[in-house]
Amino acid sequence: MHSILLKVKINTTPEQLYGALTTEPGLSNWWTKAEMDNEKTHFLFGPEGSHRVTMQRLASEPCKEVRWQCIDGPWADKGEFSFSLEQVE
Repeated sequence: MHSILLKVKINTTPEQLYGALTTEPGLSNWWTKAEMDNEKTHFLFGPEGSHRVTMQRLASEPCKEVRWQCIDGPWADKGEFSFSLEQVE
């Protein structure tokens, strides 16, 4: 399986970034409309949310790490999506 590593510096705190990756309003503000149901999140794309992708949060450690797995949709066979968060000066 292929891996892609992308490092991005974002002018925010680890707490705010963690919220952007783990809450319905946070995810909806930076990506697309999101609806959360326990540990599953449904991302709605296209007109009227006609295209749906379901992700399941595998693990998270507040302000440090978030790991997602697509369980339904076009990325279901792509493996894990992980985010490592760290404060940089």
